[in-house]
Amino acid sequence: MRLRLIVLSLAICLSTAAAPTDSLVIHSALAGEDYIACINLPGGYSHDKTYPVIYVLDGQWDFPLVAALYGQQYYDGFVPSAITVGITWGGNAPDYDQLRARDFTPSSPDGSSRWGHAAKFLAFIKQELMPAVEKKFGASRTDRTLIGSSLGGLFTLYALYNETALFNRYIVTSPAIGWDHDVINSFEKNYKPPTDTVRLFMAEGGLEPGAGDYQQFVDRLQSGHHRGLQLQSKILEGMGHSGGKAEGYTRGLQFTFTPPPHTLPSADLSNYTGVYTDGKNSIKIITERQQLTAVLGASHWPLHPASDQDFYLQGMLGHFHFEKDGRLNSEFFGGRLTLKRQDTLVAQTGTLLVGSTRDLARLVVRQLTLKKGQSDSAESDGDDVLIIVRNGRLKVNDTKTLGPGGVALFSAGDAISLTNAEAKTTGYYAFHFRSWSSPDHDRAEKAGPPIILDWTELKMRTTDKGESRQIFDRPSAWLRRIDMHATTLNKGQVSHPPHIHRNEEIILMRSGNVEEYIDGAYKKAKAGDIIFLTSGTPHAVENRTNGRCEYFALQWQQ
Repeated sequence: MRLRLIVLSLAICLSTAAAPTDSLVIHSALAGEDYIACINLPGGYSHDKTYPVIYVLDGQWDFPLVAALYGQQYYDGFVPSAITVGITWGGNAPDYDQLRARDFTPSSPDGSSRWGHAAKFLAFIKQELMPAVEKKFGASRTDRTLIGSSLGGLFTLYALYNETALFNRYIVTSPAIGWDHDVINSFEKNYKPPTDTVRLFMAEGGLEPGAGDYQQFVDRLQSGHHRGLQLQSKILEGMGHSGGKAEGYTRGLQFTFTPPPHTLPSADLSNYTGVYTDGKNSIKIITERQQLTAVLGASHWPLHPASDQDFYLQGMLGHFHFEKDGRLNSEFFGGRLTLKRQDTLVAQTGTLLVGSTRDLARLVVRQLTLKKGQSDSAESDGDDVLIIVRNGRLKVNDTKTLGPGGVALFSAGDAISLTNAEAKTTGYYAFHFRSWSSPDHDRAEKAGPPIILDWTELKMRTTDKGESRQIFDRPSAWLRRIDMHATTLNKGQVSHPPHIHRNEEIILMRSGNVEEYIDGAYKKAKAGDIIFLTSGTPHAVENRTNGRCEYFALQWQQ
């Protein structure tokens, strides 16, 4: 084989500015023909990396099209960084129509040499073109895609049937399956897909006269029950033979490159959630409807798992790799960051919850105790603060003494003075809140002074399930709305059928034992336990004990 590797100034290979373009001119000893391979390298290409390769037939026409579509689909996150190779013919004024009819067809209807060179052309690709591309560029030998249309689609199917391990992705539009009395069907009966999964996308214009024959071919292929072959077919409504390539190639790239579904080994996603920062940039990872979601500003992007550590976005360029040490390597809008997770919703000594959520930049819940005569006097440290008395008697701001179940709500900046008014110890819970928005002190001032209410002052309403006490529903400095009520459930009662709501919620058990339904599973909770419910999580409280139970329910809006 005589091989010449030269850089050409051919318009055919320079018709896309998506990335630096190179080319190869190869004289094939196997096919007895000169071929040109137009090369489109991905942005940020490095010789030290290995890239998937997309081989495009009819490069004289379709290489610029696929190179442009690849750039769009890469930006939208559907395809990875890849090398695109357009295959066409060299020589002086090549007759493309005749050459493609010769090289793309697997048989010769009239026995002449004008047709039926598909076996030679496939041998050229396998034995001469691919080694040349892989020698000069960081081209993968195990991740290859073949794209073809019309006669090129016929050849793509021929390659699928005859070189089962050469490509693992095939994209076909408007294939000439009727060639030589449907000769392509004779190759399908001996087809044995490789052990690894192969994906085939096929499309046909809805206005093409052969749409019926196309559908019969698809049905035939699907009925063959070829294990390991994943097939997707689409009729392109309102499209003819040539005009469907743009949509067909786009859909084909999306289908063939979408990672296979991956199920995380555990329903507990807390190993991933939190705020990841480098001190300057930050990304918040939360769960919504039992799916990890990346929050950047006001935008929420669902993360789709490709593995236990790797996640991707759909419809936007974004990749996230979670390290076991709490680091997050992210690529978003083309920018790359390495961030470190801050503590989020994890238990600490004397602390029940600490971290951040979808709506709260800071959430801290502590269980505190004051001994006889002890006091705690301090500002709110810039947070909104909620106090709930657990046991004993707590004097608040020297104005009112609260017993068990008493509640005090302070906005950021309010003075807070807490004193044990009991001969023994007094225990209480302290909730600290900050939203992702800026504090609005004027709003807090208009809402009124701190709320300080003893349990005996809470207005009780009898219900068919027990009792209900509305405690407050008002704005604060950090929160547009904060709402709290207490519920008493009689034996065997359920708070409500499982439901969901936009707001996050905290349930604090005051007495009794319950089973909390959370997204299909039941969790037992007893007095003193805290349940945190993310936005959109189905939930309900069930009292399965012989006595009554009481709990506080707290919701907020930033």
